[in-house]
Amino acid sequence: MEVRIHEDMLNHILHGAWQAEYLNLDLEPEVFEETISALGASDMAMTVFPLLPPMVTSCTDDGELEVHIGAVLCDATFDFNGVPAGFKLYASIKTEIEIKVVDNSGPQAELGVMIKELEDYQVDVLDTQGLGRIGPALVEAVLTEALVQLLVDDVINNLIA
Repeated sequence: MEVRIHEDMLNHILHGAWQAEYLNLDLEPEVFEETISALGASDMAMTVFPLLPPMVTSCTDDGELEVHIGAVLCDATFDFNGVPAGFKLYASIKTEIEIKVVDNSGPQAELGVMIKELEDYQVDVLDTQGLGRIGPALVEAVLTEALVQLLVDDVINNLIA
């Protein structure tokens, strides 16, 4: 059996999830530990507030589905070499996705979303605390790519849940 889900319906679901604040996330330190421990940082906690709803579109060069997650405010606190630190930034992410039927251990299969390729991202650091003058450069150079991947994984997984 084949099921077709129109992207307008997906966008209505995403808008409803955003409006009901299901996309607001509180990420615990365990999520970041592997990424930041080598940098002398620990205990990072982050609150994620999408200021706009995500949007799915197939109006792309190759006709593949993309999800746009834009205007996400991230507010993080952590310890950096024993000193309390933090940052606030805006992120905007565009990633290619595929909706697939996933076999599970139960009698029924489920629909799932597979992240295929991170197309584009932008990060604007608003503020840093406890990192001195190099704070914005440090956040952009070291944490941005890992942070974007974590956001994509966690936001998409939260949508699926």
